[in-house]
Amino acid sequence: GYPCIGIKTTDIDPGIRFLGKPDEGEFPAFIKTILMVSRNEYDLTERTVEFLEELDRPVDIKVFITKSCGWCPPTMLKIFSFALVSNYITATAIDCYAFNKLAVKYNVAAVPKVVINNKVEFVGLKEENEILGYIFGAVGL
Repeated sequence: GYPCIGIKTTDIDPGIRFLGKPDEGEFPAFIKTILMVSRNEYDLTERTVEFLEELDRPVDIKVFITKSCGWCPPTMLKIFSFALVSNYITATAIDCYAFNKLAVKYNVAAVPKVVINNKVEFVGLKEENEILGYIFGAVGL
């Protein structure tokens, strides 16, 4: 079997999960995520943070990744930053090989593939404001 790892502190659970074994190409991003959560440091602009403060509905974000994908770690870290800032956002990175059934269910043909609330999706590394637009589009704001 494969692990599901929740990354949180004793005080805060930002809803960040990692499905799979965080090794090979994913290991540095996994360590960065632990540091990010423990220090409450995120890589988002002040403008994005202000927009996220207006979010008032649950947002579930899945990031499908593979260990050999160069664009996956930065995409995962960016999505995890959104989850760290907003209590309404949960983010799960999913290793496509470890969780093949999920990858098939969500028609993952290329990675990173991001699925928001099971209705809005995009592939590839995107700019912060684009991701924000997808999130607000998914909740109808």
